Amino acid sequence: MIKIIIFTHGGLSGALKESASMLVGTLDNVECFSVMPGCDLDALSEQVSASISKSQEDGVIVFSDLFFGTPFNILINLSQKHSFPHITGVNLPLLIEAVNYSRQEDAALEYIVKELMEFSKDCIKDAGAFIASL
Repeated sequence: MIKIIIFTHGGLSGALKESASMLVGTLDNVECFSVMPGCDLDALSEQVSASISKSQEDGVIVFSDLFFGTPFNILINLSQKHSFPHITGVNLPLLIEAVNYSRQEDAALEYIVKELMEFSKDCIKDAGAFIASL
């Protein structure tokens, strides 16, 4: 099973995992990391690096919250050491979609990332425009 890592500011990563588990069940393959005020960024980077390294054989997808935010920048640095797909701008629908793909034993990592990027284009909607179209 492909591992999913969520790396965000504050408690967002844990909240996303908790919310997703309410909808799709236990998420044993999802690991969360958070940049908290005053945390040791070097130690956090090492923890994320170890998690990626441990999971590379089975496959790992890493999500971050903000383009050019601290988690994003740490992951860019780690990409010099490890090879892994990194998608920034994580949200609940995207995480749920990733979890569903990660449970498919025959899905290739490259295929999953491609599908997630396509899905992400349609995951944010203007509810007002939708209601007006009814």
